[in-house]
Amino acid sequence: MSIESGEIDMSKDVLMIEDDHLTAELLSEELSRLGISIEHQHRAVTLASAREQIRLKRPDLILLDLVLPDEAGEVLVDEANRGDYGLEPLNIVVVSAATELAVSISMIRHGAKSVISKPFRLNQIEEVVRKYLTLSKQYGTESG
Repeated sequence: MSIESGEIDMSKDVLMIEDDHLTAELLSEELSRLGISIEHQHRAVTLASAREQIRLKRPDLILLDLVLPDEAGEVLVDEANRGDYGLEPLNIVVVSAATELAVSISMIRHGAKSVISKPFRLNQIEEVVRKYLTLSKQYGTESG
């Protein structure tokens, strides 16, 4: 799958919900490489802190690990699906080692936009960043 070369909107916010420091650093480095400044990168280590951050400033993209120290990441997907964070759906991309086929299907059915298995390739992260954070120049130009 080729990666589109659209311009990334660097004013968009990304929330990484990840308890592993090395994985969070790798994600942060990739986001920085793509032009997302540190000021627009936010990290939560627990689901409780993630909820607080989402309520304070709704992120444009969430990279969610499913195995967290306080609760399973699936809970956030279910909450978002119920509308706990507003009417607009959250752009949640699951990035986890716990991505057996049944779990992946369940996450997509409950509202996750995509599931990326760990260990991941950096181009997979770039692909979702470009998909959800690219400046849109095509509104009103597509026929349908």
